[in-house]
Parts: sequence; C-alpha cells; structure tokens
Amino acid sequence: MIEISLTAASLGQCRFSVSPTMQAAAVLHPRHPGSAVDRRTIRRAVDATLERKRLRVLSAVGAGIRTYAPDFLTPALEGTATPSLDDELHHVACTPTETVARQINRLLADAYGLGHAEARTKQPPSPLRQLLDSGERAFAQRAAAEMEIFWKTLIAPQWQSIRSRAEADLDHRARTIARCGLTTVLNSLHPAISCGSTTLNISSGRRIDVVADGRITLFPSPLAVKWLLSLDPWGERGPYLIYPVRREGAAPRTPTGPAHPLTEVIGASRFVLLSALESPRTTTELAERHHFSASTVSYHLAHMHRTGLVTRERAGKRVYYRRTAKAATLLDQDFRPGAVVAPGRRAGGVTAPEPEGIVSA
Repeated sequence: MIEISLTAASLGQCRFSVSPTMQAAAVLHPRHPGSAVDRRTIRRAVDATLERKRLRVLSAVGAGIRTYAPDFLTPALEGTATPSLDDELHHVACTPTETVARQINRLLADAYGLGHAEARTKQPPSPLRQLLDSGERAFAQRAAAEMEIFWKTLIAPQWQSIRSRAEADLDHRARTIARCGLTTVLNSLHPAISCGSTTLNISSGRRIDVVADGRITLFPSPLAVKWLLSLDPWGERGPYLIYPVRREGAAPRTPTGPAHPLTEVIGASRFVLLSALESPRTTTELAERHHFSASTVSYHLAHMHRTGLVTRERAGKRVYYRRTAKAATLLDQDFRPGAVVAPGRRAGGVTAPEPEGIVSA
C-alpha cells in the first residue's frame, strides 16, 4: 500500500495538467501503464521510432530505467492546465546542469545496483555515460530535440484526440469538485486509488509512505490503463500521478444503470461495496466513499467475509478488505446460460489489465 499523507496545503495546491511531454513519457516508460495487448503494440512502435530516428538519449534513458525514471524530461509546467509542447521542451533544454547530473546518477545507481556515490565515482560503462561526455547542458538540449522528434512521430498524429479527451476529463472533474468536493474526485480516479481524511492511498505490492509537502499534480491520460506515480527522491516537488481516462465508448464501471444479477443475490449495498473492493480498502474508506455509516459497512463486510467474497488483512492499526477471486468471477460473469468467465478475465475473452501500477521513486 502506498500512502501519501495529505495536508491542507497539499490539497489546496492539488492541480490537473494535460502535459504533452507527460503523454510521451507514459509510452516511453519500459513498463508502459497500459494493458498487456496495448503494451506489446505500443512497445513495438516506440522501439521502431527510437531506432529509425536514432534517438540515442531516449533509448539510453529507457534502457536504464528499473525503479526510477528521471523527470527533467517531463517538466509539468505551472500556470496553465494545458502547456504547449514548445514551452515544455524549452524547459527541458534549459534544465540546470546539476539537476541533469543528479538525476542521471540516480538512474545509473538504480540500473547497476550501486550507491549514489558509487555511481558518480565508479563510472560503470553505459551509453548514458558516453552521451554525457559533451556535458550536461548539451545532454539536456539533445534530450529536448529527441523528445520533439519522438512526440511529433508518435504522439502528434493522435494529439487532437488525446488532448480533447483529457480536457473533457478535466472539465468533468472540475464540475464534480464544484458539486461534491475534491475528495470525491480523488476517489474516482482509478479503482486502486482512494482518498481518506488525511491520506491518498494507492493499492500496491510496495509499501511506501510519502509526505506530500509539495503540490500534487494529476495527469489524465487516454494512453494509460494503469496508474503511474512519480515521486521526487529529493523532495523538491510534489508527487506526479498519471491516471487513465476512460476509453471512448466504454461505460464507467459503477453500480448505476441496469442492475447486475448479483445484486439480487447479495443485495444492492453489498454489491456496491464489493464492486469497490478491486483494491484493498478499510471500513472507514468505504464509509466515506459510499456515504454509509461505519457500522453498516462493518456489518456487510463481516457477512461477505464469512461467505468467502472478501478477505481481510491487518497492516498496523488498519484492516484492509479486498474481494476474492471468487467474487471477481461473479462480478465479471455476464450470466448468459452456460457462460463461464475464468478468474482474471473479462467476458468476451479479453484479459483484464493487471491491477498493479508503476512507481518511480
């Protein structure tokens, strides 16, 4: 579980951004936050572009990413929700030399399993080291030039659609904030993301506690299926969080609309709670999210635990509930006569996207 501690200041400064370079970074990342099928298709297109256009800096950076990705390539400019590509690339080219050196050293330390001091002194053989021979300023300028080529080759042909869908998402969430508040919006970003009274929680196999002293920046992306969280190891900026924009023509996965047949078996309230347990949540989180009393949520969870629909696990003082594979199968079942959907697959034979997202820290 990733817990981002929220303060009044960090909530007050939370903002959304449709960043051109962040959209490119989402597909450049070696663990692109899309479905398995999307990743194979996009990875082939990315690799072909990097090779055909001879983008050596982007290739070397991508090859070095393990658990940390340098973020000077994605500056997330403030002052506008939709910065221009030219402004962002100018910022990349003008990145301070000490920032470039520090982030590349961190990347090398992560790639080679070295301490940060060792990465600076041992000089492990790497294309990145060779590219840095001309200096950090030249490296940043070349990175900006290559990012422009990459963006215009792969992102530009679909940018109008990407931007319009991302901006539509922003407009929708702005209206929701005005009517229901920021917490409601944060709770709706992704099934793995939930907002408590003092924390933003992300379901993950990693245990990370983050104090968000700086601004949290949220990036809607039509190119992502999973979330991608970027944390600054030096604490000079707040967390960056890419979240997926609902695909065009796809219905939101909520308990509205025609009643699911499972509702008649377990009841509407339990169905709502079970639908929300794709990722682990506490009784308090579920109560806040769905406007139930804590005692009502506890009663329903206890019943579903006894019947094998949810599991529970203690982490410190908190108890997290999550639906079982049996429950996931029942929720995904299309209930046609004789139709059976294997756990982890959606009706129609399409593999469900992996729940785990990507952390860069």
